[in-house]
Amino acid sequence: MGWVRCRRTRLGAALALWMALGVGMAADVPAARAERAWSVSPLVSWSGEQGFGLGARLMLVGLPPARRRFLLSAYFAQEDYSSIETRYRTLRFLGRDLSLRTSAGWVDDGSVRFYGVGNDSRHDDRDDYRKENFYLSVEPGRPLRGNWEARLRLRFESTSTDLGGSEVGVGADTVAAGMFMDLRVAGVLQRDTRDVEWAPTAGSLQRIEVGHSLPSADADYWRLGADIRAWRALDYFGHWVLAGRAEVLALEGEEIPFFLMPALGARPGRGFGLHRFRDRVRTSASSELRWQPLANFGLVGFVDAGWVAPGLFREVPSRVHMGTGVGVRTLPGGRGHIVRVDGAWGGREEGWHLYLGFGHAF
Repeated sequence: MGWVRCRRTRLGAALALWMALGVGMAADVPAARAERAWSVSPLVSWSGEQGFGLGARLMLVGLPPARRRFLLSAYFAQEDYSSIETRYRTLRFLGRDLSLRTSAGWVDDGSVRFYGVGNDSRHDDRDDYRKENFYLSVEPGRPLRGNWEARLRLRFESTSTDLGGSEVGVGADTVAAGMFMDLRVAGVLQRDTRDVEWAPTAGSLQRIEVGHSLPSADADYWRLGADIRAWRALDYFGHWVLAGRAEVLALEGEEIPFFLMPALGARPGRGFGLHRFRDRVRTSASSELRWQPLANFGLVGFVDAGWVAPGLFREVPSRVHMGTGVGVRTLPGGRGHIVRVDGAWGGREEGWHLYLGFGHAF
């Protein structure tokens, strides 16, 4: 009963905060400089795993191209989920032509579902567990020619898992509750030509990442990633936009915990539950047709597809997971605030899924 009261108290406090912000601070608050603006907005979301959630987000977003950006969010969900996260970015650090990105957060999630490792994992193999995670990331960078940027990322992460007194089988291994420490360094090469960062109608984003865990980490592995996104307006006014994304994320090493493995489902992979499929390699692609007939309202049709595999250079699995659906986008507040509602069909086995969140899917 104490746990129930605690959860209700957190949801009640979040609801009060959300209503207060929605009534008193829904509009943008102008900053001292005209090119930047503070905004505070309520957060509301729903998913099959976390239930109904409420929170608030504070943002500082500049007009394109935004040289500085700050975000602070607090979020609480019905199924025992809490998070506090912050991000900061500046494209001119210490008065020089350098960039700096930092992020930190705490996430306590008692609604995590694990269906096993592999592209053919079944609903019958589901295990529920609790995960508490703290992370800190520092990423200095330097611009290069042709809209390219090189960055060095240092990330620390601490993860505590609680499996309810049981063990989770992962292939021939079993994973019990405990603490896992991860520390890795990565080089990132990125090219960004988007016209508007938070709602592009033209341009592209290409990113390559190569990283490795440091000796003090609890696992020895490589992290390799490639991500390509593109947007193209189909009419002069940008009311119709075709958007696409292709991504590969791979971990190569020994004894990699299942909660570090790339996952397919919801983000990315609409049409499936959150983190529905896991393995060492995730390959995914998405395509969207966006139509915005009104200034603060738009419709989206999309197709998401992907698979997971045990290795980077393995054959494509015979089963490619695919979800199709439609969605609604609204812009109730200042720039950078997009409410996203998506409904997707993942096939007869996965059924229908509804997603309510913030920001474009990509």
